[in-house]
Amino acid sequence: FVTQVHFQLGLIGFFSLVLFGTIYYIVPRLLGREWLFPKIVTTHFWLTVVGLGLLYFALTIGGLIQGFGLEDPDVPIIANSDLLQPFLTVQNVGVLLIAIGNIGFAVAFASILFVSTPIRERQAAVAESEKAPEKSAAEVRLA
Repeated sequence: FVTQVHFQLGLIGFFSLVLFGTIYYIVPRLLGREWLFPKIVTTHFWLTVVGLGLLYFALTIGGLIQGFGLEDPDVPIIANSDLLQPFLTVQNVGVLLIAIGNIGFAVAFASILFVSTPIRERQAAVAESEKAPEKSAAEVRLA
């Protein structure tokens, strides 16, 4: 499990978080748009970090228990495997959190590509609405 921990930390903990951070920074500037759901961006980050923490905890402690169990010739391998089940469950929860966070990323990315309007269009609409004369409530109801 120790090898898996290092792989998960390197791949998810460093590479993917740097990649997602780069996407979250560059895409709005390239498209001239804002993220439609900024809370999803924050939620994606925290789900990934918590999921990674669970992976690290589960695989590290589970690996140590497995290693100590394999060193002891009196402990059967089946008993050693049974001791790992709670840690593998925690690992699965961590992977699930990361997957949910990545689905959130996909939703946020699709929304900025297909739903969000360019900033210039929104600024023009706001400027136009500010120039328009204010109407009374009665005039609005009649229109």
